[in-house]
Amino acid sequence: MATGLGAFVALVAVAVLAASLGRSLVKRIPLHLIHGVAGVLFAVFAVIAAVSAARG
Repeated sequence: MATGLGAFVALVAVAVLAASLGRSLVKRIPLHLIHGVAGVLFAVFAVIAAVSAARG
């Protein structure tokens, strides 16, 4: 029970932190730039995952 409650509290804390940091980030950096950087980052993650899967 305590582990589940701790996990829930941690999830809520991370969500609140991400939402507040996201709002402040959008005020400083244009949204299209954030989307572009995120797209490139996830494409890199996909390539890393594909190479890792291909190597076994």
